[in-house]
Amino acid sequence: MSKPFASEDVDSVDCPSSWQSNRSCVENASQTADLQFADAGVQSTTTNSVEVQTNSTETDQPPAIDESKLAAWLNRITPRVLEELDKNQKSRVFDDYKLQNSENSLVKLLYTLSLEKDHPQFKFITSGIDWSCTGGVLAVSRCAKEHASWCDHSGTVCLYQMNRPDSKVENTFRSLDVSSCVTSLCAHPSDSFILACGAFSGEVTVWNLQRDDATIIGNLTLHSEAVVHMQWIQNFDLTSMRPVLASASRDGTIVIWTVKSTTGTLKATQCFLLQGEMDKLNLGILCCTFNPSEPRMFLCGVEGGSLALCRTDSKRPLLGKKINSELEYFNPILNIIEGHKGTITGVCWVPGSKNLFVSCGTDSVVHVYSFTEMNIIRKIHLSHPLCGLDISLSHPDIAVIWDSSGHIHLYNIHSSKSLPPLDINNGDRHLPLSALRIQTASAQLLALGDVEGKVCVWQIPHSKFNNPSES
Repeated sequence: MSKPFASEDVDSVDCPSSWQSNRSCVENASQTADLQFADAGVQSTTTNSVEVQTNSTETDQPPAIDESKLAAWLNRITPRVLEELDKNQKSRVFDDYKLQNSENSLVKLLYTLSLEKDHPQFKFITSGIDWSCTGGVLAVSRCAKEHASWCDHSGTVCLYQMNRPDSKVENTFRSLDVSSCVTSLCAHPSDSFILACGAFSGEVTVWNLQRDDATIIGNLTLHSEAVVHMQWIQNFDLTSMRPVLASASRDGTIVIWTVKSTTGTLKATQCFLLQGEMDKLNLGILCCTFNPSEPRMFLCGVEGGSLALCRTDSKRPLLGKKINSELEYFNPILNIIEGHKGTITGVCWVPGSKNLFVSCGTDSVVHVYSFTEMNIIRKIHLSHPLCGLDISLSHPDIAVIWDSSGHIHLYNIHSSKSLPPLDINNGDRHLPLSALRIQTASAQLLALGDVEGKVCVWQIPHSKFNNPSES
């Protein structure tokens, strides 16, 4: 039986499209003409408009003057005007007044005060300087540099007039004699004729200087050693406006005195003795200051460099010691505050502040304390041992500090920034200063005393206290 299907290769069959045909393509090129560019600028014109207007002028006619009445008025007021002009010429009210832009910025030496009674066999230092409340009188005391035991020198307080141009300021116009070397001076804050001093023997003397012959109001000795500080403070009796006198001594005693110039009496009303807690030993006082805002509170720089915070209303009895006196003594110490590593040489409350006080010492450091924190809040380091400090009422933020090299430094208490130091070199070598006092009345006069008994008065411009250093 033959096979119905067999393999066979057949050629491909091409069927051309009946609706699509091949397209023909032709290449061609075209070119546009070169482009042309043109720039043109325009500017608007500036126009100004000006208007003018004339004002009608009016001619003022001088008023009619009755010359007879004018002459009568001038004749009537001329004597009074001349009288006032004469008063102004003699007045010293504007002696220190200068325009702000005309003030001289240089420190100027005004006077070098001479010592009327000089003792060449002894070497004297300036121990005390103080201005009267009006600034017209400067009191100066000098003390022997060394005392072998007891003081057998005669003391003198020299008074110099600062406000009389017709007198020779450099010479003493009055001298007050004291039984021993004077170690402290204090002028009355409101009565310019009252002056108090403390002596090496512990004697306190108060004078009335109203008359030509000075009258001694009183002199008493309740201290057994040299008086190191005296200060007039507000009366504790609020019914009395008269200040009382406070004195402090190296024997550790503080005495409050009442002074009555009318009756000529000096009376001790309160007595205190600084006494340690543990050893019952007396603490020798080297410097002292009463708080002007709270007079019952005071500070004492004691031997060893510490500070004793005290109050006058303390009733703490003394331990293991009785003082042979009709007055009762109390221990006023509230607290002992960290002090200096060396001898403390100065302490001062900041005026107008109940909380801030400043101290300095031979360790070349200034401490700023806060009473509320009972601690040192700021320290200022200097290069030389410090001899003392003072703060002016006119510039309560500025502490004036003098060192053993004779230089005077100014520091802002609140910021610790230094001000340019005072250049007080008058051609001589710098000597260590032993006393410094700023005039309370104007704060432009500064009295300095050195260890050779020389006293100079310098004029300090206010700008020295107002330009803190940027360094």
